[in-house]
Amino acid sequence: MFLPKIDSNLFEWALWECDCWDALDLTWAESMELDKLITQVKKYGIGYCDASELFCRPRPGYYAIMCERDGERFWFHMHKDDFEE
Repeated sequence: MFLPKIDSNLFEWALWECDCWDALDLTWAESMELDKLITQVKKYGIGYCDASELFCRPRPGYYAIMCERDGERFWFHMHKDDFEE
């Protein structure tokens, strides 16, 4: 893993970002290219947790990825196979 594991309680409803590509400064098409998505996650990512542990929006088989850009925190899901290198 290239991000530290963080507490699942930090992943609040108010911080969930359904348009993560925009928050990561990508177009939707660019977000479909795993290498570009991973590059931006490495740039803005501050931590992750197993998404099955989440109180809000639990999702087995996925990680919840917490990012911070321009002082604003947000998170989204990424399939475990995509997140692991």
